[in-house]
Amino acid sequence: MSEIPAYPDEWTDERDEWTAEIKASYPTRSGSHDEYATAMRMVGHRHSKGELVALVNWLLVQLRETRTLLTRAGVPDPVSQSRADTTRKDASR
Repeated sequence: MSEIPAYPDEWTDERDEWTAEIKASYPTRSGSHDEYATAMRMVGHRHSKGELVALVNWLLVQLRETRTLLTRAGVPDPVSQSRADTTRKDASR
C-alpha cells in the first residue's frame, strides 16, 4: 500500500491556474485547520467524481452569490483584489 503524500508539493495532480492559491491555503501555511477539517468531511461523504464536481459547483455558486451581495453593499471583492496584487507581483519578476 502506497503512502498518501502529506503536502501539496508531493501531489501528482495536474497543475492549473488555481494550484498556487490551493497550495497557499493548505492549513500548515494558512492556519485554516477548521476549514480543512470541514473540507475533509465534505469530500469524504462523496464517493464519485460526479458528486465532487457537484460539491465544487455548489461552493462556486455560494461564492458568486456572496460576491454579488457584497458588491451590492459596496464592499470591494477581496478575492479580485488579492488576484490583482498577485498578478502585479508576477509581472514585476
